[in-house]
Amino acid sequence: MAKDIFDNNDYEILGENIQNSYLLDRNLNIIDLHPNWDLFVYENSGDKKILKSSILGRNIFEFIKGDSVRMWFESLITLVKFSNRSITRNYSCDSPDVKRFMKMRITPQEGGQIKFDHYIISLTKIPIKAKMHFYNNAENIITRCSVCNRFLYHEKWQEIELVANLIDLSRVSIVDIVCGDCIKINY
Repeated sequence: MAKDIFDNNDYEILGENIQNSYLLDRNLNIIDLHPNWDLFVYENSGDKKILKSSILGRNIFEFIKGDSVRMWFESLITLVKFSNRSITRNYSCDSPDVKRFMKMRITPQEGGQIKFDHYIISLTKIPIKAKMHFYNNAENIITRCSVCNRFLYHEKWQEIELVANLIDLSRVSIVDIVCGDCIKINY
């Protein structure tokens, strides 16, 4: 069962401050990033390959892994383009030691551009440090929902804390999808 945080889109945003944002041109290339983009990458042990200087001008789908996640993003972008209205969706963006529930607002702009703004709803310390590595050739494969960040383990969607206590997440290949609960909530 999905956490209550995903049951509707009316949660208070912490401080009403944009945590991060990016602007896409009509071809979905990244043309601008929030001034704190690089700081966010460093604070969350992110890959230097996603620093501002490395991603400007590149297509957003170069950074979205998994077919179902890509289709989810494509459907959200299509909805915004054709309705010419902003939409908002909640999701999880965890680092190895912090659960970060966030709100994403996608807004159409002049000339076919699209702006994505991301806001922190809540932060929770993860009691265990769950380091994840994305190996393409690992012997063990585990499925993760890219929206709620739960893992499919023994045919049930489980929180990271439980799964990380049972298996070594640094030694598995992680496949990103969108789980059924998140599909129901977001469509």
